[in-house]
Amino acid sequence: MKILSDCALAEAAWNADFRGEGHVTIVAIALAESGGDLEAVNDTRGRTDLPPGVVPELSLSPWQINVLVWTAYDPARLVVDAAYAARCAFDVYRAQGCSAWSTYNVGAHLPFVARARVASATNAYWADARALYGLALVRSPAPVLTATIDRLDARLAALRDLLGG
Repeated sequence: MKILSDCALAEAAWNADFRGEGHVTIVAIALAESGGDLEAVNDTRGRTDLPPGVVPELSLSPWQINVLVWTAYDPARLVVDAAYAARCAFDVYRAQGCSAWSTYNVGAHLPFVARARVASATNAYWADARALYGLALVRSPAPVLTATIDRLDARLAALRDLLGG
C-alpha cells in the first residue's frame, strides 16, 4: 500500500491536463476509489459471487483503471507511476467523462470534494508560481497541507461527537 497525499494526486492529475472542476472531481474520485493508494488493486476475476450481469474486472491505481477494458495500459506501471496512472485516467475521462467511475455515478466521491478542492487550489497556486517565476525547484507543501487537513478533520470529528452528532 502506497497512499499518495491529496496534493500528490492533484499534482499528478494537473500534469495529466485535468483543469477546473474536472480536476477537483478526478481527485475526489481517486480518493473515493482507492483512498489515494497508488498500489490499489481490485481483481474480481475468478470470483463466483458476482451478481448476475456484473463483469469481472482488474482495476488498478488510485483511479482504478480497469485493464481488462483499457487494454493499452501497462498494468505494472499503473501501480508504481502516479503520473502515468493520471494520464491513463485522463484518457478514460476524455472517452467517457466521469461516468466511467462508479464512485462518481453513485455520488461516493462527494464526501471527498472539499479535500480535493483544497488540493486542487494548492496545486494550481504552486503550478502558477513555478510558471510565473520559473521556479523549477519550488515544491508543493503537500505533506504539511495534508497533515493540517488531517488535524482539522480530527478536530471537526471530535467537535461533532461533543455536540452529539
